[in-house]
Amino acid sequence: MQRRAWWGGIEGGAHARRGRTRTGSGSLRVPTVSTPLWPPPCLVRRQGHEAAGILRGLRRRTAACCKTILLVGGTGVMTLHRLMLGQLRDADRLAESPLFENGAGFPRCVHSLQVPDPGERTMQDGMAFVSSGVPGLDEVLGGGLRRGFVYFIEGDSGTGKTTLGLQFLREGVRQGERTLVVSLSETTGELATAAESHGWTLDGIDVRDLTGKGDADGAPVLFHFSETALEERVGQLLKALEEARPQRMVLDTLSALRILSDRPGALRRHMERIQHRAHQLDCNLLMVDTAFGEELLHPRSLAWGILRLERSVGDYGPQRRRLYVPKLRGQAYLDGYHDMRIRRGGIKVFPSLRAIPDPAAPEARTVSTGIESLDTLLGGGLLQGTSAALLGPPGTGKSTLVSQLALALAGSGEPGAVFLFEESVETFFRRAQGQGCDLGSRLENGALRLHQVSPAECSPGEFAHRLRRLVEEEGVRFVAIDSLNGYLHAMPDDRFMHTHIHDLLSYLGGRGVITLVTMTQTGPLAIGQPMPVDLSYLADTVILQRYFEAHGAIHTAISVMKKRYGDHEHTIREYRIGPQGLVLGEPLTRFRGVLTGVPEYVGEESPLM
Repeated sequence: MQRRAWWGGIEGGAHARRGRTRTGSGSLRVPTVSTPLWPPPCLVRRQGHEAAGILRGLRRRTAACCKTILLVGGTGVMTLHRLMLGQLRDADRLAESPLFENGAGFPRCVHSLQVPDPGERTMQDGMAFVSSGVPGLDEVLGGGLRRGFVYFIEGDSGTGKTTLGLQFLREGVRQGERTLVVSLSETTGELATAAESHGWTLDGIDVRDLTGKGDADGAPVLFHFSETALEERVGQLLKALEEARPQRMVLDTLSALRILSDRPGALRRHMERIQHRAHQLDCNLLMVDTAFGEELLHPRSLAWGILRLERSVGDYGPQRRRLYVPKLRGQAYLDGYHDMRIRRGGIKVFPSLRAIPDPAAPEARTVSTGIESLDTLLGGGLLQGTSAALLGPPGTGKSTLVSQLALALAGSGEPGAVFLFEESVETFFRRAQGQGCDLGSRLENGALRLHQVSPAECSPGEFAHRLRRLVEEEGVRFVAIDSLNGYLHAMPDDRFMHTHIHDLLSYLGGRGVITLVTMTQTGPLAIGQPMPVDLSYLADTVILQRYFEAHGAIHTAISVMKKRYGDHEHTIREYRIGPQGLVLGEPLTRFRGVLTGVPEYVGEESPLM
């Protein structure tokens, strides 16, 4: 009968001591583990389904007293090897693994399995992960960085690689972890200056300066053996790793080692040594590097994940920054580009809205617009969780209608936010006040918020993040974008305008938010003029505002061209804007061709306002 044995002793204060486990056929000597293990390991000696059950129990039993489980048993060692490499970490899957079945005998070797600390966040497959310390990045990565693996941070100069590395280390300091930065390109003073520019210090971070700047003391160099220099530099790096034994480490930058390698594959072999030792120490290692190079000089296949930082400079305005994940093993992440920003205080990433699953939409109800005749035109009002587009040429009163709707919805218990892309908050407020819409009380009690947005300084991802924060954290139920023309100017690539707006409206609709967007059409009559974006299929409701000429004067007309949910009035009504705001008249039944701008009067007496 096989029995379980527990090894709690540490030989020489560093290594697991030798021991014996008795079986029915004799005894087995367990060799000394080459890697220091602390806290003491637990040894489990079982096979197949029985060992899987023991591991499940040990996850609960040993979490408070040990960090490592040693497993001995037949072909199960191969399974444990996969576990150590992160290919299979869940003990529940051990019994299902073909490599674990029908093991015969016990090999003379020991493998270890790390057990997550109690309360430590874990992925769905049971592997622990740690926070990157960069707001928004953990969400992009699907939860964070897996513990004990190597990640590459790629990008050109000035994209924020070192800043991201420092944020990663500062998060480790905040959590009480040992941190190390090995700098091969910047001195300690230069790193301190970079940290100071963000209001940080390097306190708690072990800094090892391996730049070699000033080491020569001006002595001339007659010749230099690059391979010898590479071996020496890697040796210094491994020595720093052994001395600090960090839980988080940043190597900045890999290109400093690449220039010392003159033989294909030499750099990769050295990187494998560093990767292996970091994995043994359960250390998260971030390697900073440029975004180009062949595989032998840029061993991307060694990385568990790769983060690539990019920036672009347009003809006007500040540079735009974004991030994407070209590679990440073993976990679901948000694919595609994500906008990011570097300000004092570090990097902030804005995850793309298109990849965020919509929650179950709440039960929708119809909300009054506060204008009885407009409610009639809309078939009762606006439905929660839908979007409405106001289309028309300049001066037809789109912003006035937005202010009236915002006032009415805020008063009916729908807290809202209006984003202004073309005018200041003061201009919007003064105009609304002059047209009978007193927004002051709604602004004071927080039921309504006005936000001025500069398209040149706010990326689409950052704007979507602001919207998401207001909806999810502050309970906003009504959002107006005035106007969409200004918002589209913030799009760096107009090929994806439709997709981005569709994702934005879909997200807000999934949250039960009423969304109102305005779009200005060019020309006084806007007849036959193309729109920057076809909102007819993106928006649930389309409200059309038009000029028309009659009896020697310019008049305005409004109609509902589309309503996806429910019926609506199909008439065209005249409206006027005065001290009481927007006032609608009766349907224009005695005119033909109103939407052309030059209608034909077919009645006997004037029905106009």
